[in-house]
Amino acid sequence: MLHRRLGERLAYCLDAGPGWPIDHDRGDMRVSTKDMLGRTALAAALAAVFAAVGVVAATAQDAPVVAAATPEEPTPDETASTSDVGPNEQACDQAGCVLTSGRYHVRLPDGEGPHPVVLLLHNAGEDAAVLADDPVLRATVLAGEHALIVPVGLTQRFADGSAASSWRLTGTESGGRDEISFLETVLADAERRHGIDRERVLITGHGLGGSLTWEAACLSPELANAFVPRNGGFWGSLPEDCAGPMRLMHVHAPAVDGWPLTEALENDGDGATAQPIEAHLELAREANGCGESAPLSGGLPAGHDGLSWQDCNDEAELALVLHRDQNRTTEPLLRHILAWFSMPQSAADTAEEAEPEQ
Repeated sequence: MLHRRLGERLAYCLDAGPGWPIDHDRGDMRVSTKDMLGRTALAAALAAVFAAVGVVAATAQDAPVVAAATPEEPTPDETASTSDVGPNEQACDQAGCVLTSGRYHVRLPDGEGPHPVVLLLHNAGEDAAVLADDPVLRATVLAGEHALIVPVGLTQRFADGSAASSWRLTGTESGGRDEISFLETVLADAERRHGIDRERVLITGHGLGGSLTWEAACLSPELANAFVPRNGGFWGSLPEDCAGPMRLMHVHAPAVDGWPLTEALENDGDGATAQPIEAHLELAREANGCGESAPLSGGLPAGHDGLSWQDCNDEAELALVLHRDQNRTTEPLLRHILAWFSMPQSAADTAEEAEPEQ
């Protein structure tokens, strides 16, 4: 049974501190992947990438058990309809931009818009306002002339009695609002209030924010142009298939004692099961009509490696980036993510073909 406090027991999934881009060293509970890898082509490719970056993956047995969540008693504001996107009497302030269904924080770059958007989903327990003003995150996103939007999760009460701002996730006992509808409302309101470019949206998140990113990418791929989940995924069970193709880059720290990469994390009856990222990638590959994977060639920051799936359908893309910086998104990695978002693979291929031969 789970008896540890929120900040102690959840090694990354319900981290009470910032997930972007502050470091979260969680120790060195690592095990060999000798008996885990080799069953599929993807597993073999992952094994090769692990060797390249010099890390080993944590198994499900070594990852922390994550309790399912039940919603704390909601306030009237939390239960209000998400359909009202009309003019709001309350202006955006330090508490964020207020909607009938919740709140969000926005930071805008200099210059005229409309600006492309980085919509960042915080991890459980993170303060969205603090995250929106993280100096490295804010400076990097705004310097790239992107707007930064950080929605605020509702309070969820967990099995050990702790409570934290988090998200309603498929496959868990968490409850509350329809999060996809809430994100749609946030984007519509930000377009009306702040003139963001609704046609250029990147959704990304860490931990449980990464779980919601995967849900949006698979179940509502029309919500954004690109998705970058980080160390998070589906709980309970995977859907049979995704609603359509997507541009997705999954970022994973295989040495982190957290989300499983190749085997489901079986909880002890106190919560939902975390599904392995290997199965997520196969689900996305099928939705995108991709062929085999190949090592990512160049362009990644030092200490990173990964895979890219070939011959995907038009406007679809799938990649995996592995890094050994534990639970840390560095500025170089963030810049790489923004560059990937700004240049779809088709444009990158065209640019590469246009380069003169040496």
